[in-house]
Amino acid sequence: MGKPIPKKIFVSRDISLNHLVSNVIPAFESYGDLFQLILPPLPHKIFCLRNPNHIKAVTSHEECGAIKPAHTIPKADYFMGDGVYNDLGGETWKAKRRVLNPAFTEASSRRLSEDLPYSLEKMKARWKKHGTTSPLELYGELQRMVLDYGAYALFSRRLTDEELDWIVEATGFAEMMFVTLTPLWIPTPSNMKLWRIKTRFHAFMDDVIRERRKTAEPRPDMLHTLLNTPNPVTGKPHTDEEIKAQLFSAYFGTPAVTLTILWGAFFLSTRPEILEKVRTELKGAAGGRVVRAEDLSQLPYLDMFIKEVLRTYPSFWGSLRYAEHPIEFDGYQFPAKSIFAMIRFAAQRHPAHWENPDQFIPERHEKRNACPHALLPFGLGPRLCLGRNLASIMAPMAVAFIAQNFDIQMQSDKLELKYGFGIYPAHDMMATVHPLKWPTPLEGLDFPSKTLDDAEHHSVF
Repeated sequence: MGKPIPKKIFVSRDISLNHLVSNVIPAFESYGDLFQLILPPLPHKIFCLRNPNHIKAVTSHEECGAIKPAHTIPKADYFMGDGVYNDLGGETWKAKRRVLNPAFTEASSRRLSEDLPYSLEKMKARWKKHGTTSPLELYGELQRMVLDYGAYALFSRRLTDEELDWIVEATGFAEMMFVTLTPLWIPTPSNMKLWRIKTRFHAFMDDVIRERRKTAEPRPDMLHTLLNTPNPVTGKPHTDEEIKAQLFSAYFGTPAVTLTILWGAFFLSTRPEILEKVRTELKGAAGGRVVRAEDLSQLPYLDMFIKEVLRTYPSFWGSLRYAEHPIEFDGYQFPAKSIFAMIRFAAQRHPAHWENPDQFIPERHEKRNACPHALLPFGLGPRLCLGRNLASIMAPMAVAFIAQNFDIQMQSDKLELKYGFGIYPAHDMMATVHPLKWPTPLEGLDFPSKTLDDAEHHSVF
């Protein structure tokens, strides 16, 4: 007989993911670190966790550490295919992961980061052309930069403005749709739009793969790895469908970095004392030049700032694991077919591990937390974020670039959250951007004039 587990019965007409997560997070204050969430009339055995030690126990357990529950995001499965992200686990997942690991080592990520300044400078030129009088929708603008860079980092494609227009819209819409509950076969306007987006996105990826197959030129990217490594399950070369599924797994992961940069920009704008410290450090270490990967070890305050951004607003609210057979940890016993909802947002604000957990205090990271996994922005266990090395370079480089080049003035300093594929602002984050004069731009970059045109704000679907 294990420890008793409190039960929370959740009854609501609104069963959206946003509403569900919004109710689970505060429930920890009433029910403690672990409780069973009952969703009538669904039969699922769902256990919600916020204790980092419990999350460590689940993610390191051989029964469930790498296993996701089935049918949780069927629209993402339909859109992306059975790549490393959507694969539920087991030996096939391990094989897919092993193939991709070399493309995302620390050394590979450093090489890939050398191209990030190109996309940052494109963003800078776009923002300067936009002017300082009318606000920008900041998430969309940063998403544009990250997707532009992601296309080059993953499959060496320089996107045109026209391609970026529809890819930014398509990615944002798809992310929103992945967590909606309306069955995909019902021809609602939103489902039909998702069908069209999938068709266009797959045609785009088909073209990327087809063009690369025509050339034998080696390129240090993920696509090169997939084209030159046999599928370890079949022993044959990867098919185009298998390559697309893997590329989608990675490409739809890059917007998670957008959220880190967005929250970083928010705190730079609303906390002038923090912005001053970041800029002082940047001037001492980099002067006016663009910060690169090799500079980051010389920027300890920026590192603390990014860690605090990731602690308070992780890109993902949590993750799910599934145990086919009964398991036990910390004196609790869980039945077969249990689903574990590990709420990262709550875990990283656990009052037993963080003093004043709801306050944004970068200096708290001057000392290592007594709990080694109190900070888990990239998850834990075998499904630790594949792109964590690249994300750990991209986010501080981009935040440093913004601090060096712009004063950002938010139209509102109030934050409301929306939980979906990630953790988003509930409303558009509008801001005016004011260029600074002291940085020196990159030399030797030739930007075609068409990449600097403002995007037309209308749906391309």
